Amino acid sequence: MANIYLNGLIKKVTAHNIALTDEDNSSLYLKINQDNNYGDHRILNSLAKSDTLNEKNIRAVRGETLDKVAPNLKKGNALIWMDVQGHEGIVLNGMKQSIKKQIPMVLEFTPFFIKDNNLYDYFKLLLRYSVVYDLNQEKIIPIKFSETVLKNLFDKYYQSKSIYYTDLLFM
Repeated sequence: MANIYLNGLIKKVTAHNIALTDEDNSSLYLKINQDNNYGDHRILNSLAKSDTLNEKNIRAVRGETLDKVAPNLKKGNALIWMDVQGHEGIVLNGMKQSIKKQIPMVLEFTPFFIKDNNLYDYFKLLLRYSVVYDLNQEKIIPIKFSETVLKNLFDKYYQSKSIYYTDLLFM
């Protein structure tokens, strides 16, 4: 909330104390990173045991879909920016209406997380978009988006020895 206030966005941004996911009114477990990277909190993929919840770095959080939280997003006045540490596929599955509206979206694309969590098919929801930009390229150009392009991007970053993720802009 402080960032919203400090950047003069208090009248333009609404903060919600929830985690985005693919099922409304769900319970999720958030692992808080207490090391150097305070933005590297992650949703746990498996159910937390009651003794795990007693650890000070695990928090129970309420999950909602983006379609429920922000049903009035419009293509002409919104940008979705998503960096949810490997939970992107699940969030995509909970925002099908927003995807249908083709609201411009930037998301972190990390094939290792996608494969490890078996989320590749959720990224096919993005095939409603016609153009993608790979923001990690020196020369950023529009790429006509297709299933082949999705597979090529996946393979490129999955097989890379140095750069294993990128941000993608969908239009």
